[in-house]
Amino acid sequence: MLVHPIMSKPILHHLFDWCLLKANHKPNKFIWNKEEMIIREGEFITGRFEGSKQTGLKPTTFIDNIDVLVKIGLLWKKSTTKYTHIGIINWDKYQGRLANSDNKPTTSRQQADTNKNDKNDKNNTNVLTPIQEVVNHLFQLKGWDKSSNVIYARFTRPAKQLLELCAGDITSAKGKLEKIAKWAKLKNLDWSIETVFKRWGDLDSLKTEPDKKPYYDGYQMYQKFGKWFVLVDGEHKEFADSEDKIIWK
Repeated sequence: MLVHPIMSKPILHHLFDWCLLKANHKPNKFIWNKEEMIIREGEFITGRFEGSKQTGLKPTTFIDNIDVLVKIGLLWKKSTTKYTHIGIINWDKYQGRLANSDNKPTTSRQQADTNKNDKNDKNNTNVLTPIQEVVNHLFQLKGWDKSSNVIYARFTRPAKQLLELCAGDITSAKGKLEKIAKWAKLKNLDWSIETVFKRWGDLDSLKTEPDKKPYYDGYQMYQKFGKWFVLVDGEHKEFADSEDKIIWK
């Protein structure tokens, strides 16, 4: 996974990770069109609108990129007019299983690893991993409490992805979070680490500061037909002073 070409494609990387999290860890049965269907390990049912909502991608972008993942051999899919049945190719590979391992879901194993890491973290309170530094910075920017391990653990995977995209540069990763935070605040939008992936292509050009407005002697100004006007107590007066007297704030 670390050397796969999708590592350089934030949307594909984000979408494939979503598929790994979405997939069943044990077979699941349900009734569809009066027939029993079995969704096996590494498979799941979704639709363009459900997938769009959960990934934050537009419906067309969601489907188009699912098709790319199918084309490059990471997924297979079967579509109907009501749903899309998706499967992870080489599912066991992404669960870190040995060839002779049992068929139990890896959730408990992953939770055990998480608990072990939490214990190690408590024993090394003065040493933070790069992933922890990024997640901590996210919590600081969001004003969240780090006391909930469940919520904290939710962000370790995207934090790792962000560090990989930033070539391991913690300062760069934090800077991108700060830029997204300022942009989202200006737009009054919610955001998370995944927002960085979605805006990766235009991250440098995102607007993070509100537009400054011109003032003269405490009164707001505006420009029309190449001329400056001052709004004084409801009256529009043409500006006759030099432009270096205009204050932008």
